[in-house]
Amino acid sequence: MAKRFTKSIICPECDGSGVLDYTNFHDGYGALKGCDRCGGSGETYENNLKKIRRGKGKIRQQYEMTDKICSKCHGSGNLEYSQRVSGKTLFGTEYTKLKEWQGECDACFGTKKELLIVEDKTCQTCGGSGKISFWKKGLFSDTEYLKYKTCPKCYGSKKEEYLSTYRP
Repeated sequence: MAKRFTKSIICPECDGSGVLDYTNFHDGYGALKGCDRCGGSGETYENNLKKIRRGKGKIRQQYEMTDKICSKCHGSGNLEYSQRVSGKTLFGTEYTKLKEWQGECDACFGTKKELLIVEDKTCQTCGGSGKISFWKKGLFSDTEYLKYKTCPKCYGSKKEEYLSTYRP
């Protein structure tokens, strides 16, 4: 069985703000509402004319490691980053520097393996009820009656796990 782990990441729904912009198209007024995925509150307040949004902004995402080596870091778990920084000194001369550093690979989170995202979705077979129904014919008569049994796909849990490729 493949190894699984859980990591706290920035919510992809609200980009970590905890707030979604909601516009009522009938009257044209906009409003803010909390992000349902990360549990953001949706409250805002003004601070020095800058709007700050409150909310958790993070979710716990489950990943599964595969046997393949990470294609981004080639199995090292780290990446070398560089950034060109330019500006002016105190005396007015212009400069350009190359800032370099090493960090954890954002594609494999340092595990050195390709990752799959584990997502729970509503079971397609039973429609989220956990049971499927079928008609069964009577043993000695032509009468049919409705029977229920546990869903063979989700085993009554009402959710199915889907694995999808992780691409940062």
